[in-house]
Amino acid sequence: MMTLYVDMRMNCKRSHDPKSGSHLSKVWNIIQIVAAFSWAVVKKAGRNRKRDIESLDNYHDIKRDFLFHIDPSGRSTDELLVNYYDMFKDLYRDPINQLVSRTLNDFPTIVYLWNAGMLKFSNERADQFDILKRVISFKNEFGLNIDMPTKFLLRIDDFPRFDIGINGLMDFHDICKEFGIDYLIGVTPFITDEPFMPSKKMPDSLKDDEIDLLLSMKRDSVEFGLHGITHRTLYKRYHTESVGLKGAEFKGSILFAKEYLRGIGIQVDTYIPPFNTLDMNNYLSIKDLFKGITGGPEAIPTIGIRHSPTSLKGKPYIPVYHPFYDKCSCIAEILDHIGPIAGARIIPLAVHWSWEIGSKFSHFRKVCDIIAGKTIKWNELYSIY
Repeated sequence: MMTLYVDMRMNCKRSHDPKSGSHLSKVWNIIQIVAAFSWAVVKKAGRNRKRDIESLDNYHDIKRDFLFHIDPSGRSTDELLVNYYDMFKDLYRDPINQLVSRTLNDFPTIVYLWNAGMLKFSNERADQFDILKRVISFKNEFGLNIDMPTKFLLRIDDFPRFDIGINGLMDFHDICKEFGIDYLIGVTPFITDEPFMPSKKMPDSLKDDEIDLLLSMKRDSVEFGLHGITHRTLYKRYHTESVGLKGAEFKGSILFAKEYLRGIGIQVDTYIPPFNTLDMNNYLSIKDLFKGITGGPEAIPTIGIRHSPTSLKGKPYIPVYHPFYDKCSCIAEILDHIGPIAGARIIPLAVHWSWEIGSKFSHFRKVCDIIAGKTIKWNELYSIY
């Protein structure tokens, strides 16, 4: 016991020894210097990463998406933008098909062969539910998950449908009115009756009863998009109305279609590509003619997997991927389990009204019941994006 007491006393004395204190002071100084140096390195690396991002061609698109999806208040730091890009850089990557198509656009035969071979069998898929979960996870990690009501952006394809015209569409529209659902419908002004057979023949324009229904829907505040010109494919093997066309040719046909619709009293502010296919040449040639452009799973090989909505070349691009691009029976099921993405600012949905006739729109009714009071107009999105 005495020995233990003496050892404790000696240790106490050593700890107060001037020489020992001097030694500890030196160690402490070294620790401070190393810490300061490390912090300086980290800060410099952060500044360098920020400069790296600012030097990207799509920097303004990245920042616009960040402010829309992550921090609408705009109060976050530059370091957070760097962290955001690190986590979501895969959504800003240009696919190889896009680069090939842009380079070889003056050789349409090669573009067709490339598309038919590479795009037709592309197995790259996007899970929009997963992308939204990543957004929510990022916001939670950095304390940015502000209580924000989720809004739904509804897109309806095929007015008129090539095989059944508008038979059943009024019932669909009445359901939307009943639930107070805002939606945009894609109009094809010169619809073909053989969408999968290439032809240079120009189909007839819209029929009188189709125009009357459009004008009736307009009075009910429905919004309209241009769903191609004829909805007829250029190629048998690869279904597209526009991939491979030169920019001036494609733009001219779009202007012609818009002018026709304007003449019957229909304004189209959104472009919906038939078959969901377009390439970057198509996109760049018409982006200034619309407030926004949409896409879908089939556009992934040429445009890439993106946020939705996203800023692409300074214009809102609103693709709809699975599971929100599907039959309403599947969409309703996934919306029943929306908890993991609650708080997502916008969820775009794509519905084909003709796919729902077989169920007498019962599954669509369920979707409407879920999203009622939570839809947003497309032009409202354009005003804030």
